Parts: sequence; structure tokens; C-alpha cells
Amino acid sequence: MKSRDLPMPSKQLLSVQCLRALAAIMVTIAHGFEEAISVFHLALPISLVALGKGVDIFFVISGFIIYYSSVSRGQYLLGVRRFAYLRIVRVVPLYYIFTTIYLFTAIISPKTLNKGVNGVAHIISSYLFVPYPNPEGALAPLLALGWTLNYEMQFYLLFGILLVAVPPRYLGASVIGALVSVSVIGQIIDPDPTSPLHFITNSIIIEFGMGVALAMVYQRVGKSFANVGMALGCFAVGIGLLLWLNTPPLPFDLSRFITAGLPALLIVGAGVLLWPADREERLPGILVELGNSSYSLYLSHRFVQRPLQIAFTHFLPSASWVGWAYAGCAVIAAISAGHVVYLLLERPLLRWFRRSDRASRAGR
Repeated sequence: MKSRDLPMPSKQLLSVQCLRALAAIMVTIAHGFEEAISVFHLALPISLVALGKGVDIFFVISGFIIYYSSVSRGQYLLGVRRFAYLRIVRVVPLYYIFTTIYLFTAIISPKTLNKGVNGVAHIISSYLFVPYPNPEGALAPLLALGWTLNYEMQFYLLFGILLVAVPPRYLGASVIGALVSVSVIGQIIDPDPTSPLHFITNSIIIEFGMGVALAMVYQRVGKSFANVGMALGCFAVGIGLLLWLNTPPLPFDLSRFITAGLPALLIVGAGVLLWPADREERLPGILVELGNSSYSLYLSHRFVQRPLQIAFTHFLPSASWVGWAYAGCAVIAAISAGHVVYLLLERPLLRWFRRSDRASRAGR
């Protein structure tokens, strides 16, 4: 594929950054209030299940970004090595830092953690992004939040293989077909729920394919049908559907890629396809910044919320108002700390890797 056959690179979609912020904040709120319910017996009139599905929004965004950046923005020409390097640099260093912090905490002060370590194999698998049971039997790494990154790395591996094996024009369809096929095979084989095969073939992987499909549509039509009213309406329908399909008693017994993936597709599609290009720069700057720091927030928020919970439990009575106070502090503190982690750790790390990469390529 020649470079002239590819669309010209586009500016960053700020609407996607805002949606990243939304997804990370949803997960942060869900975990903060879950702790308040569990420890301080806080009674909530609504379910938190839908908020936890912020990760499904992340998966759709990931599928969109990986295809869009690899094909639509010309990185396809850079090859699979470049693709792998960019993905590893973006995901691995910060995850390794927080995983290592968790490991040292488990060794030094295990009582401060909700979950422990399931032997050496659990430690190794956590760093290799391989599904392995934790002490409770769930297929989760040391840093339990990392289960989503296991899926991310699985998607990157599949995408990288097809990047080499398939011509550019067939890449999107091939990726979607492979994800659906793996999921269908899992349904046919029906492996033990505690086995890695069950994890790998979970239908949640189809959500990456939804993001790829969205990127393929965006590649063809861009924001041709963009309209503020339509964008807000589509976003509202997506949020409403997410709440309806994930609030007990559940209306239907459906797979997660339907109950959370389809609403996530509507939510992300509202920003990508329907939010006007001339309104991108008018989006709230604070949401764009929080979108930039969403990965740091996702990885770090439990490291903020857990010590807060211990402090509140130790110094304050077990009362409803304490639960509300804790939940509020846990969410605000985690968001603030996540942005600090981004400014002081994630962003400098990314800049260092970029400078090193430029210097390495210049010296060849």
C-alpha cells in the first residue's frame, strides 16, 4: 500500500478523549461506592453495575483507535514491529510500575490488600498478560484491574498478526471476523469458566471489533452526518440502554457484548461520527485533560481508595454519613491523584520513550 492511497492524518479527536474520561470516572465511582457499601454499609437507591461497564467503553475506543491509527493515519506502513513497539510503550511501563507496587505491598503489608498472591506463577503471568487464577479463583492478575489489559494485549497480538498477514483493504473485516470467530468457538467448546480458554474466548472481545467497525465507517464518511442534536440524542440513548440492560432485575439474560458493548458503541459513535468537527475544540478542557490521564486514573485509583478506606475505618464510626463522605473523598481524591500520576509519571515516561525512539532511528 502506497502512502498516497491513505487518507491524510487527522487531528486528535477530542471527543474520544472526553469519552475516555467518562469511562475512567465511571469505573472510579463504581469502585468507590462499592467500598462504601461493603465497609460502611451505605445504602444506595440505584445499582452500580452499569457504572462498572465503563471498561466496555474503553474496549470500543481501543478498537477504534488501533484501527484508525494503524490504517487511516498511515502507521500501517511502519510495519508490525513499529505497531508492537508503540503499543508496548503506551501500555506496559505504567502497568508494570503499579503491578510492582502491588507486589511489594503484598510482601511487606499483605493485610492492606483485598486480594493476595497465588504463588510465583501468578506473579509471572501478571507481567506476561496471561490469564491465571488469583487466590479467590478468578482469572485476574496481581493488580486485579489488569484483567482488561489482558484482553487489550490479546487484541494487539491478533491485530499485529493480521497486520502482517492481510492486505490493508481487508484488515478491518479480518480483525472483526477473527474476534467473532474466536468468541463463537468459545461458545461451542464451552470451556470451564475457570480456564484461560474461557477467558480468551469470552464474547467481550467482540467489543474491540465494534470499535474497528466504527473506525471503518469513520474512515469512509468522517463526520458527514454530524449534528449536535443527533450526537446528544445518540449519547443519551446509549447511556439509557446501558442503565436499562445492567440494572437489576435485568430485563434480559444476554451476553455482555450486547448489554454493555452495544450501548458503548452508541456512546462512542455519538462522539466519533456525530459530534461536529467545528465543536471539537469547544469541548470542556477539563474533560479532555482527564481523558489524557484516564489510563493513569484507571491504574492508580485503587491505590488511593484503599488507604482512604483504611483511614476512614480507623478514625471514624461506621455510620451512613461516613460512607457518603468516604465515597465522595475516594472519587475526588482518586481523580486528582490520577492526573498527578499522569503529569509526573506517565507523560514523562512517554516523552522519554519517544525521544529515545527518535534518537535510535536517527542513528540507524
